[in-house]
Amino acid sequence: MRITIRLDDDLMRAVKRHALELGTTVTAVITEALREQLQRHGDRTSTPLEPLALATTAEGGLPPGVDLDDSAVLISSPRASGSLPGGNPSLLQAHVPLDKISG
Repeated sequence: MRITIRLDDDLMRAVKRHALELGTTVTAVITEALREQLQRHGDRTSTPLEPLALATTAEGGLPPGVDLDDSAVLISSPRASGSLPGGNPSLLQAHVPLDKISG
């Protein structure tokens, strides 16, 4: 499955360096790290989570020009950065279990 993730610059440099040292790909390093993490915490991932409830702050849907498929724009918006009243970057971050994401 192809996905897009955002990583800290220092972390990504370390992943690339590690992949080079191992003679493998960045994808292989990230995949193995995720598998190890999930295996270590398997007891937590096997318990179903409560459905995710999203809070809305206004009526009438999305503001004009907002594209929920463009995460870069959403993250850089004034409301996400907290510069507008009610702005809260944590509202844009939801932890959804991987098994709940359809591919």
